[in-house]
Formats: sequence, C-alpha cells, structure tokens
Amino acid sequence: MAELEAAIADFVFTDEQQQNADDLIASFQAAFSRESLRNLTLDRYAVGTESSQAGFCYWLEFKTASLGRIGNPQGGRQYLVYFNQNSKKWKFDPHFKNEQEAFEAVKTGLVALLDCADLNHFDAIESVQPFEGRRLVRGKVLFLYFPEKFVPIFSLEHLKDFCVQLGVKANYQSQMAMNRALVSFKNAHPTLSTWSNLKFSRLLYDK
Repeated sequence: MAELEAAIADFVFTDEQQQNADDLIASFQAAFSRESLRNLTLDRYAVGTESSQAGFCYWLEFKTASLGRIGNPQGGRQYLVYFNQNSKKWKFDPHFKNEQEAFEAVKTGLVALLDCADLNHFDAIESVQPFEGRRLVRGKVLFLYFPEKFVPIFSLEHLKDFCVQLGVKANYQSQMAMNRALVSFKNAHPTLSTWSNLKFSRLLYDK
C-alpha cells in the first residue's frame, strides 16, 4: 500500500514524545495499580467531589487526555456514578439503588476488564458489566493498563474508518475486534511492528 508507506515515511513522532507518554502511563499505573483497585473508594474514583482532581475518572478524562480523549458530554454519566456539584447529590445509573451499590459494580467491573485483558480473553471484554455500553471509558482503561495490547482508539466509528482504509477485516460492530485487528495489522508490518501502539494511533489520526 503505497499511500501507507508514504505516510509512514513522512510521519514524525519523537523519542521525547514517546518517553513523555510512557512516563504518563507509568504515573497513572502508580497512582492506581491493578492491585489497589479492589480497595478503591468512591471518593477516589468519582468526578465532582472536592478531591476529584486526584481521582481515577479525572485521570482518565483530563490528566491522560494526551493518550486518547474520551470527552464527557454526559456530565459524568459515562462513569456510572459521580457527584453533581449543582445539586450537591450523588448521581448514578438507575439500575442501582444508591451510589455505593453503583460504585461496587463499577469496581468489580474494572477488575474483571483487566483480568480479561491480562488473560487475552478479548471476546469476553464487551460483556463485562456494567461497562457494556461505556466504550470510551472501557477503551481508555484498557489502554492505560495494557498499552501494548490495545490502540488508544475508542470510538466505533473511528475504529471502523481506520480498518476500512487499511483493508483490515474485523467485526465492525465490535470495539474489541477492531481494536485488536488494528494491533495485529501493526505488528505484522515490518516498520510499524517496531512502533508503540500510541505512535501507530497518532499516525492514523495525523495522516
């Protein structure tokens, strides 16, 4: 594919940029190690609280925005439980009775997502509750803990667009199938295989 090779030759992503990204990932993992997630508290997780700028969701959305933006047009709802500063009340998915029940489900789900990724059970990831419909959050979490297994591309539309342009066959309804197919494509390419998944994603968005 001549267009791809030309794009690769023209693309610039410096060692310093890569190191900064690696350092940021390491900082996130140090702040929220996999082992510590089982003891994560609601206050340490949620946005909207007085201490939220040190919290898990704040890191996902703001502190690691350079590693893949997830936005927040829902005002916190994408995280399933959050503190609303206007009403001064906890808000949570209506499937749950209260904020603590919602958070316990979130915490269990986070551990399950990472366990699936660790064991390469990628087909099971999209059925992990309560993150079935939370693709942006789910994708960002998986990349931050396993940057070598996933590309930091979370939107179904973006994933499909890149797969189609590169001629990558995958289930275009599945975030995980497309994400992993792009990783496989990168790893099979003589030049791209030496790149990080982040650098590869930057090439796709830039070119």
